Amino acid sequence: MILRDFKIDDAPIILGWIKSKTDLRKWSADRYRDYPATPDEMAQQYAPDNMTPLTAEDENGNIIGHISIRIPDLAEPQAVRLGFIIVDDALRGKGYGKELIRQTIEFARKNLNATSISLGVFKNNPSALHCYESVGFKEIGQETYSIDGEMWDGVEMKLLNNMCYFIIDTYIDNPEGRKPYDEYIKEVKPIVEKYGGEYLIRSEKVTSLHPQRTPQRVIIIRFPSREALNKCFSSEEYKAIMNKRISSVDARAIIVEE
Repeated sequence: MILRDFKIDDAPIILGWIKSKTDLRKWSADRYRDYPATPDEMAQQYAPDNMTPLTAEDENGNIIGHISIRIPDLAEPQAVRLGFIIVDDALRGKGYGKELIRQTIEFARKNLNATSISLGVFKNNPSALHCYESVGFKEIGQETYSIDGEMWDGVEMKLLNNMCYFIIDTYIDNPEGRKPYDEYIKEVKPIVEKYGGEYLIRSEKVTSLHPQRTPQRVIIIRFPSREALNKCFSSEEYKAIMNKRISSVDARAIIVEE
């Protein structure tokens, strides 16, 4: 996934992912007058100088997601708010939403010097709520809104936790252990990603500077919080496969928190 500046030509594709008025309200609350929303309305949303809209593309240049960063108070430019978060409806449930949020967090910190990042979500959008929780957002309050004559419960969220890194080095002293370990490698990745983990390095190109131990493989995983890491490795899914690692490799691990 690659983030780039939003262009108005992106609007028809992005708005085409919204299939109903309810979907529109979940995405934008009352910011758009009615369904279907139009590209002109989208351009108006992003006209103010405190808005930074972004579009996500895949490796082939296809538009797959969209998000905006807003500075609510220009007197406090380090406090930003994420909004208008959406992924191609054909790709939902595949981790693209989490990656979109992660990259936007990095963008906001690097390019806008953001130190406080918040967002809001309606309770009737549980998949979005779970997505935000998985990358480190925590509920800090609730509020009720009038949406098209109905009262909707909203959840205010803020990125509270610092990143947590799980660093493992492994050594296979028995060649017969390679097969179960390869199975473990394949099976553990979706479990890690389910709990918000992101593989930064999985490599066997290791140069040891310590003569007493030369790991054959090093893995570095970034989690949105220590809590997410703990949930991952104490989950039933992980417990079901952990013996494949224990029985096949000598592994050492450390946890580093920002």
